[in-house]
Amino acid sequence: MANVVGDLAGIGIFSMIFLYVYQSKKRKKKNEMTTLGIKVTKKDQQQMVNRIESTSSAMESKGVTPPSDT
Repeated sequence: MANVVGDLAGIGIFSMIFLYVYQSKKRKKKNEMTTLGIKVTKKDQQQMVNRIESTSSAMESKGVTPPSDT
């Protein structure tokens, strides 16, 4: 009987350690992805603004007016 209780306690402790490590890695990965996503998004947004500005100025220099959004 004591062996069974000891085995179950050991399995329980091992499971808790495993879940703690799993959650820590999952949380760290999620934080890294969020941080990278924000940096990439801001960079992409700035690149799109630059492209739009350069396209608009190039079209205006050729005498073409960009279509209106309305």
